Amino acid sequence: MLQENGYVFWDEPEVNLNPKLIKLIAEVIYSLAANGIQIFIATHSLFLLREIEIIAAKIKSKSFTQRYFSLKAEQDSVTVEQADELEGLQTLVMLDEALQQSDRYLEL
Repeated sequence: MLQENGYVFWDEPEVNLNPKLIKLIAEVIYSLAANGIQIFIATHSLFLLREIEIIAAKIKSKSFTQRYFSLKAEQDSVTVEQADELEGLQTLVMLDEALQQSDRYLEL
């Protein structure tokens, strides 16, 4: 049961879903947040994060704050980056890999 001012920890909500359903998951996540539920998501899906950003951009008067975090492995430590928008993060391995894959595909 979810209560107002409650919270959800959701590890990779997009796993094994097709993009159409990932869009639905993004809408559910945004709706929960808009209704007072604090959502923590761990994901490797650039698609999911972009869908959440698209929804946020369309709804200008939101009643909550979004934060994005990225973990960057160093030699003996981990650096945490944070931003209010996805573009504010410098380290997005999933974005780097998606771009490299696109380059490899275009070379075919």
